[in-house]
Amino acid sequence: MHARIGVKKSLKSLCAALSRSRPATGLGRPSPVVLMYHRVNSYRKNELSVRPEEFRKQVAWLAAHGFVNVRMSDLESGAETLSAHARMVLFTFDDGYEDNCTVALPILKEHAYSAIFYLPVNYISSNVLASRDRRESNRLEHNRRMTWEQVRSLAAEGMEIGSHGLNHLRLSRISAAAAMREIADSKAALEAILSRPVTSFCYPGGRYRAEHVEMVRQSGYRSACTASPGIVRSNLFEIPRLAVQASDTFFVFRCKMEGRLRFLHAIR
Repeated sequence: MHARIGVKKSLKSLCAALSRSRPATGLGRPSPVVLMYHRVNSYRKNELSVRPEEFRKQVAWLAAHGFVNVRMSDLESGAETLSAHARMVLFTFDDGYEDNCTVALPILKEHAYSAIFYLPVNYISSNVLASRDRRESNRLEHNRRMTWEQVRSLAAEGMEIGSHGLNHLRLSRISAAAAMREIADSKAALEAILSRPVTSFCYPGGRYRAEHVEMVRQSGYRSACTASPGIVRSNLFEIPRLAVQASDTFFVFRCKMEGRLRFLHAIR
């Protein structure tokens, strides 16, 4: 795992360097950059875990370069603020890990940024381990999920909460009935716990089909995130995101934000 990250880091850095021959397109684009994070900690060594010092540098760079915080509810409502700023960023966190609350959130708040947290309902306040976590370490302290108390605290602090299904099942691998339960029942469960509407969904594992998009619509959501790269267009039920990974050096992160993505999409 560590060697693979090292190889990817080298390849990405090379591609990013090559991309400098192209003009930057990202810093002035009128649509928000939706960033996809999973974990922020100093002990996991996989692609989904960004180290705190790297996350701090990334957030500070965004703030220093005038990136305005956008919320998912802003996208859903078509808020006028979206056309008033050239540089906009929306932070998303998948899977409901505790380090989102204990490590990432304080760093975001230092720069008055907020985020939306996509939660797999049955993983919250549980000791369920994802297979990728077990492969690296089955120690509970390395894999803690949020508690419901922490989720309520996030909401009380003005953070947004979205659904990542009930059990983080890839919708393309289960029946239509099971997929509908994952989509609709997770929304109902979160709304009952938080006593507020939950309007955004995130396709687990980024795998879905057209019928799942329609299920999300029918269930009353107003937006849904994918794991595909790109920039936000008019379709809010297949919102692309820019993945931030452990193999992204700070230089690579900056190149991504500058819109130099053509060389980087193939290395994920």
